[in-house]
Amino acid sequence: MKIKFTPLAILLFSAGCSAVQTNALPADVEAFQNNAEDCQHFAGEWDSYWLKSEQEQIEASVDKYCGAARKQQKQLQKKYPGDKQVQEITAEYDL
Repeated sequence: MKIKFTPLAILLFSAGCSAVQTNALPADVEAFQNNAEDCQHFAGEWDSYWLKSEQEQIEASVDKYCGAARKQQKQLQKKYPGDKQVQEITAEYDL
């Protein structure tokens, strides 16, 4: 019995193999990235033209995400001192 490999089948197989080879970040590093990204997003949203209630919501989000990211950043830098990837990720953000 002959098996035919179509270009699509080869592509799907190779994509599946490459996904296995990628190095996933630890969950705490991903959580830091998410908080840091949200921090930057909400910090960029603040504008004096917003209604007072909207400004307060944005400020609360900035406090929440930036506060968490700052804390995580320090913890991760201490937890992973020899991990170049983690150190680069934590250094990307000026919180």
